[in-house]
Amino acid sequence: MRNKRSFSFLIFSQVIMAAGFALSLPFIAIYLNAKRGMPMPLIGLFFSASVFFASFSQIMGGEISDRIGRKKVMIFALVGRAVSVLCISFLTFVEGNVYFILLAHMAGVFLGAFFAPAADAWIADFTPSAERVKAYGLMRIGINLGWAIGPAFGGMLAMKSYPKMFFITFLATVLCFLVILFFVEDSDIALRNTEHIAVKDVRLVLKNRKFIHFSIYVFFIAIVMSQLIISNSLYATDCLGFTEADVGILFSINGVIVISMQYTVVKMMERFRLSSALALGSVFYGLGYFIFGYSIYFKLAVLAVSIFSLGEIIIAPGIQTLAANLAPERHKGRFLGVMGLFRHTGHSAGILIGTNAIYILSPLFQAAPWYLIAFISSIAALGFYRLGTKLSYTENGGRIRVLTPIENIKKPQTV
Repeated sequence: MRNKRSFSFLIFSQVIMAAGFALSLPFIAIYLNAKRGMPMPLIGLFFSASVFFASFSQIMGGEISDRIGRKKVMIFALVGRAVSVLCISFLTFVEGNVYFILLAHMAGVFLGAFFAPAADAWIADFTPSAERVKAYGLMRIGINLGWAIGPAFGGMLAMKSYPKMFFITFLATVLCFLVILFFVEDSDIALRNTEHIAVKDVRLVLKNRKFIHFSIYVFFIAIVMSQLIISNSLYATDCLGFTEADVGILFSINGVIVISMQYTVVKMMERFRLSSALALGSVFYGLGYFIFGYSIYFKLAVLAVSIFSLGEIIIAPGIQTLAANLAPERHKGRFLGVMGLFRHTGHSAGILIGTNAIYILSPLFQAAPWYLIAFISSIAALGFYRLGTKLSYTENGGRIRVLTPIENIKKPQTV
């Protein structure tokens, strides 16, 4: 990798941002439901709408980063997120209108979503294709280190002071902004890319059939992935009887598992096709959530979290790597942005599906929502597996073997 120093600081910034984000995000739905009396379906609708609108900022973030540079887009996203979280902290302190809280959250999700495609494209710019799964895996370790730290403290703060919890998230976002501003070098892709960019150019991505098929399967697995924060938290407190502190511990366990196993799993993934690894990760996701539906005991919930954490370890760096491998060199931001559109739309649909399934189906059969989620994960697993038959060796994560000069010398023929 080129510029390892900037990459190290980018990972460090992700640790800070993820810790701050994980400190408050899993508990905002609990706050609205338990403290302010907002109905679960309405909470699900607003959070789903937030993620849906953020899916468009994924495209915008990728497009703009191709034009003006990755770093500027990341900084813009962090400023927007910081302002929104500060507003939420103030509104919870004065017990303001819950709809203002939701609007502030929606604005923060929309502006913050500019960050991911720019950061992913930054890594793709500096990393050869065969090393990307490792680079994205290291990024996931950084993010989950934050998730291991944040929720446990967030759960304790949520039981004492929600405003303080959100204000600490604001401070963490500001610190992340400063790290990227002063210590992360920008990619020079914007200086080399003089082609005019327009929104209509996204249609060029839609003509890439392999990429679109891949993005459709990303949509399905994103529905499953989205259950982690909102649906899991609500199901754990409303149906399983866990406290906010218990929920925080479960999220921290998720982070610790990813930190401790991400590098090892990434090394193992180098031996397999990316498509096969993604199929396996989808199976782990579905199995873990299925078990979570029956987790009336905390130890069983820990087992469920451990299993779907394995799915996360495989899926998260795997889809980023495959998307970068399928994208043209000069338009990685654009392609990653379109993939982000499918991913965020899946997250949006997943939140709506999960919260409403808990509200409607769980009173009839408590574990029913997780049967549905397991079924959707099986669709993603089959899709990723079949996609592998359409990908080239290098697209699917294979390394190109370069012959040494000695190997290139032909042996003389003997008479």
